[in-house]
Amino acid sequence: MIVLGVFFAAGVFQFLSNLGGQTPSRPRPPANTSHAERGPAPTGVTETKDPATPPPASEKPPAPAPQIGVPVSASGIDFTVTEVSETTVLKNALFGNKEGHWTVVKVIIANNTKEAAIFDDSLFTLVEADGSKYETDSDSLLYLNDDEELFLEKINPKQERSGTLLFATPEGIQPDRLIAETKLFGGSRATIRLR
Repeated sequence: MIVLGVFFAAGVFQFLSNLGGQTPSRPRPPANTSHAERGPAPTGVTETKDPATPPPASEKPPAPAPQIGVPVSASGIDFTVTEVSETTVLKNALFGNKEGHWTVVKVIIANNTKEAAIFDDSLFTLVEADGSKYETDSDSLLYLNDDEELFLEKINPKQERSGTLLFATPEGIQPDRLIAETKLFGGSRATIRLR
């Protein structure tokens, strides 16, 4: 009887040592079964996504807001677009009327540097939504009042100057941004969003 008890205890001990703390493995479903066929994942188990499933489409970031009325700085110079409009007639008491199509941009330039700066309408470029670039129409400067034109204007430190830029453009243009240079050569560039 003692011998039988020893054999029984040895058998139980052998059985427990064979388990070794392992948990029974869960049978795996075939690789070609869908999630619905496999059933829900057991509690406490993180299920990985099927690599064939595409990731969700990321949302587009919101378009930047227009900067009309907002100063945009480059190398201590602030450029503020105050108005963008279109016209088909330029009027001048001395030269009469001139017909065509222009995009008119009103700007304020503030010099926040410690030296005087020279500005000219040629430092500005109008860019359309499709990437087309327009230079100012210098031939039409005569149709602007003296206090509106920007022709080699000197702006001293801590001073500002407003002006009007004329761009000869086709009808139906969609001005997207105005590029402003701080100097004729080697200056910085500011980009002002118009829409």
